[in-house]
Amino acid sequence: MVCSICGQAGHNRRTCPQISSPQNPTQISLTPIASRKARRRWRRTYRAIRRMRRFINYSYECIGPPPPTPDGEWIGFVPIEDIRIIYPTWLKMRKAFANDDWFNPKIIEMLWSGPPAHRSNQLINTLYANIQVVRNRCFVLYRERHPQEIPNSIHSTIMFHNLKSSNYLIYWVIGNNLHEELDALENRLKYIGLLPKMGTFPVRSTQIGHRFYVIPHRLDTEPPYHPMTDKQFLVEPYCQIDVHEGTGSSVIIDDKDQISPMNHWKFNALKLDYLLKEMIKLGGKDHELFGSILDLHDDIQLKEVSEVEKEVAGIPSKLTNIT
Repeated sequence: MVCSICGQAGHNRRTCPQISSPQNPTQISLTPIASRKARRRWRRTYRAIRRMRRFINYSYECIGPPPPTPDGEWIGFVPIEDIRIIYPTWLKMRKAFANDDWFNPKIIEMLWSGPPAHRSNQLINTLYANIQVVRNRCFVLYRERHPQEIPNSIHSTIMFHNLKSSNYLIYWVIGNNLHEELDALENRLKYIGLLPKMGTFPVRSTQIGHRFYVIPHRLDTEPPYHPMTDKQFLVEPYCQIDVHEGTGSSVIIDDKDQISPMNHWKFNALKLDYLLKEMIKLGGKDHELFGSILDLHDDIQLKEVSEVEKEVAGIPSKLTNIT
């Protein structure tokens, strides 16, 4: 055997004396354990990138021919005849594909081997949408083959809390995002109910994969007519609620479906006010150290808040039947 470093026979590059010799201070010798760990980590990373690139390129091949110009419209969502062809690759990267931080349009742009002339933002986004369809179909096939590993669909109730001073209409998209790509289709709608301003509305029998649209409504009464599909909204939806495993039993309608910074500070103040009042009830003002501090609480005057705000803040309210 001839060494690839020094060109001499009788040893290989791992046992080459030029690397392990102490007379060569520029070479750094790693311990066998550290060297093996580094090689395994490098191999895992290389395999992950190779599988993800294979998945992206296959989705690109099945999306159809690209337009003649970069600014042309790309009509995607060409169905894959047999999803089992790409299923083994998806199965090896199932956990990575489930993480949107690992799999996004920026990663697709880096790993895609498509024609450089067609690498526009529009085509990247279209390819990303088509890959979502492939991912969902692979997940459906996985659920069919491994039903014992998928949690049962539990019908739960989600309470919508409206912190805005306007009314909203709630519509349910008939379908499930786990079975089909709702963004690629025109889906039928079902009217659920009116979410009043600073009020609540329970939505029952929800499942993972359901989608709801929250539409602004000026009147205090329900409209006499409703759109038939999600492409017929006369008013743009205020927010879109996709039910997933991390969705709890309540949804906040404030800054879209998040709590605004102003209400975040308000709710913290309500919690602190409630805790101080409870300490006063327990005789905190009679304490020789805490009494002088709790006396300052009388100078703090908070405005009246609704029962919905108390419920969202996590303090007793009429909605929780705690007095």
